[in-house]
Amino acid sequence: MNVPILSISLTLLALINPKAIVLNDKDLFSNPNHITASWLGFLHSKSDEKLISNVPMFIYSDAQTGTAKIICVPKSPVLWNSKFKGKTKEQKALITKTLLTGIMNHTIGDKYFKIYALFQSPSVKSKANSAVQNYPSIVEIYKNDGTLWNKIEKTTISNVAQFRELQYDLAKDLK
Repeated sequence: MNVPILSISLTLLALINPKAIVLNDKDLFSNPNHITASWLGFLHSKSDEKLISNVPMFIYSDAQTGTAKIICVPKSPVLWNSKFKGKTKEQKALITKTLLTGIMNHTIGDKYFKIYALFQSPSVKSKANSAVQNYPSIVEIYKNDGTLWNKIEKTTISNVAQFRELQYDLAKDLK
């Protein structure tokens, strides 16, 4: 195999299609500057009004590659939520900070969570503000295994409600 020719070919391919992003070899947590927000949130089912709470979430944003909402679904939601019962706001804030830091530097991860990234390439309309989401939108779904992100699905979503339902479906392993 001629390595220089292969290298040149891959470089040319990237120049021809700059939006052909492969996350499999990129750790979304490797550059903390690309994590623009983190919080404990909830996933809500539109159809049966069920809720999964205290879900660690992140927003990854890179002008070159796009944005991703990263959701860390507890493997045992009931046990997970019991850790937050009876805690003050200050205690919850400390738990949240420790938890999010631990997820980002891989000391807490796939042992406790199923971690997904819902990735969207930058669009022409939203380049000025990468937080703006346009619909319809193509979402590539990646599952995290340590520092690897493996693509599991690609889908088109038409609105915010579909995006929320997609997150809940991932949490419940319905997709």
